[in-house]
Amino acid sequence: MSAPARPAEVAALNDAIATKPTATLIDAARRLVEARASLSAAKAGLDARAAAFAEENVALMVEKRAADSAVAAAEADVKSLARAYYDATQDKTPMKGVTIKEFDVYTYDPAQAFAWAQEKKMALVPESLDVNAFEKIAAATPLPFVTKKKEPQVQIGKEIKLPEPDLTLEDVLGGVE
Repeated sequence: MSAPARPAEVAALNDAIATKPTATLIDAARRLVEARASLSAAKAGLDARAAAFAEENVALMVEKRAADSAVAAAEADVKSLARAYYDATQDKTPMKGVTIKEFDVYTYDPAQAFAWAQEKKMALVPESLDVNAFEKIAAATPLPFVTKKKEPQVQIGKEIKLPEPDLTLEDVLGGVE
């Protein structure tokens, strides 16, 4: 059995370990350097290809942005006109592919709702009101400070069946404008 190490020998051994990395650490560091170099080369290659793709397809990208904007504007028009049609007729299917659905909308004072949730120990997430849970409770249990109303929202399907070209707007709407 060997004699216990003296404090000076332990300190010298610790210094040697701290200043001379083991072969395993050196190998791991070498693998890290190589992996980082591979990652850098792969990223540079992808960046170059992405830049070349963008340069080659700039016109198509501009065209797509314009088409995205046109679709958004057309959808807004369809929603606005469908909502106006619904408001005038209460018809929830103004045309195939365009429907009106009613959703419950709850109106309440957030501070009052939070106070209620704290008192009942329901619909809480740390330090705030869990709005989704609170509204589910309000749907099932009438609360004196909550009002509920139906809010119609226009839904546009992926495929819209357009009327025949020879039909007029009056034919489609049945004389309602």
